[in-house]
Amino acid sequence: MLPEESRILVLDDEPAILSLVTATLEIAGVGRVYSAESIRAARKEWESSGGAIDMLVTDFSLPDGSATEFITDLLAQKPGLRVLLMSGFSEEMLDLTPALSRQVKTIQKPFRPSELRNFINAQLDALVPA
Repeated sequence: MLPEESRILVLDDEPAILSLVTATLEIAGVGRVYSAESIRAARKEWESSGGAIDMLVTDFSLPDGSATEFITDLLAQKPGLRVLLMSGFSEEMLDLTPALSRQVKTIQKPFRPSELRNFINAQLDALVPA
């Protein structure tokens, strides 16, 4: 799958950040971008896509549930899912399980749109068979 054919689900409860991340990815042309302001809405997007999401970009702090539980659930359904966890906390403060920390990449807020684009492109490029 080429990066421009990728499907990315962005989850953040702050509308300004959700809009910024979604717009950054759409402008970068990384593929189809779905957005959700809650875990409930993100689950709906996941289900409507038939689990065809290639990457999840999510905030760590969500008001309607645990981001780590949501990530764990999606990884159980799709082990190859790429995950980027956005947070204002340091990686050490996130206290991810060792198994989850191997599968999840983190980016600390605030970040520049160029940092986000570079990270996403690198992750999606890794999906392309050599």
